[in-house]
Amino acid sequence: MTWEKFGKLSQYLQNRKFQLALKKKSFMQSVIPALLQQKHGCSQKTLGCEMRSTQIKMERKMLRVTWREKITNNTIKEKTKLPGRTA
Repeated sequence: MTWEKFGKLSQYLQNRKFQLALKKKSFMQSVIPALLQQKHGCSQKTLGCEMRSTQIKMERKMLRVTWREKITNNTIKEKTKLPGRTA
């Protein structure tokens, strides 16, 4: 469900023409609520870990950064300034 929301907005979230502030606002209003609703009967610790990893993957896509570029998750978080932990 979360990736579906992200996919529907991907033409905006992954577009270089849109400012990061607009991307963040759309992400916070549409994708984060879907991410928070996603509970698959797993433990709280596992759920938190899945949510963080999903969010950081989406943030990387928004910034068009791949793992090959060797940019850390902390650097991504500093650039996006979206709430959430990476640890």
